[in-house]
Amino acid sequence: MAKRKFYRKKFYYKKFDQKSRDYRSKEYKEWRKEVRKRDGHKCRFPKCKARKNLKVHHIKKWADHPNLRFVVGNGITLCNRHHQMIWNKEEQYVALFLSILRIRKEE
Repeated sequence: MAKRKFYRKKFYYKKFDQKSRDYRSKEYKEWRKEVRKRDGHKCRFPKCKARKNLKVHHIKKWADHPNLRFVVGNGITLCNRHHQMIWNKEEQYVALFLSILRIRKEE
């Protein structure tokens, strides 16, 4: 199903299909909030302690793992620099990110 665009007043709305993300949804906002809280509101990439321009990244891809979309354990906080660095290479970082979360859990 193709995305359809709706216009209402000055706001722009999209109708999302199953693979699209609605970043404004309550569930998505809550997931991002919980991941940031768990990660101490800082980038979790090794040797980076950035606290600004943070993004919450899905460790296992959104499109490939619909059952993990809003599981806090499938998210990690990254600064914009590291988030851009891993684009299109996400699979290479899955093991690293999961090990970071395991170490954090053990502390």
